Amino acid sequence: MEFLSLHINPSLCISCNKNVGSMINETFSAPGIFIILLPFVILGIIVAVCYYLSVSRIKYYRFTNARVTLLNPVPLSFAGIILGIGVGGFIDGILFHQILQWHSMLSNKLPPDTVDTKSVNMFWDGIFHAFTLLIVLTGLIAFWKASRHSHTEKSGKLLAGAMLCGWAVFNFVEGTLNHQIFGLHNVRDKSVHSNYYNHAFVLISIIVLAAGMYMLSRYYKIFSKK
Repeated sequence: MEFLSLHINPSLCISCNKNVGSMINETFSAPGIFIILLPFVILGIIVAVCYYLSVSRIKYYRFTNARVTLLNPVPLSFAGIILGIGVGGFIDGILFHQILQWHSMLSNKLPPDTVDTKSVNMFWDGIFHAFTLLIVLTGLIAFWKASRHSHTEKSGKLLAGAMLCGWAVFNFVEGTLNHQIFGLHNVRDKSVHSNYYNHAFVLISIIVLAAGMYMLSRYYKIFSKK
């Protein structure tokens, strides 16, 4: 028995299907494109600020007293926040967009009920994944720069706490703008209780942020006593 049969249909290619190409072009028209891109812009600004803080604070020297050497936690923590934002984006995209298929980028505005609308949503899902990949690469560069200096703190707990904070930041921006304000998609579009899922998403983000900040607090308390 044949397990799977694939039939290649060239009309499913967005460069071959004129209707899909036209629908994608329509998403680039104002004011819709500004709504779609605003969360990307806000997250990009946050990442840029974190990268600057991570790299610029590397120049600080370690502080030593009679008994202990106080290492600088700033470079690794901000690099970790960047990585957390990127990894959080990948978790959202892989789990909710692809595995569970609860939503896509524009699925509340353009329900993926046909092959064409599904293709448009897949296009914007691809843009979203490309963006998160750039964030992860930026975080890796910041992490590499921080790890090269002996006076920076290199604790795994510090990195984990920072990544939790970054994950929470991504979820909060995504959940507030895309779910609550603009309604581009819900956490679970096909549910009659979609608002409950949206509120739970933000609430979990706040809990994750609190956990991450708690993990970071020890290192900054010690550092502040230099």
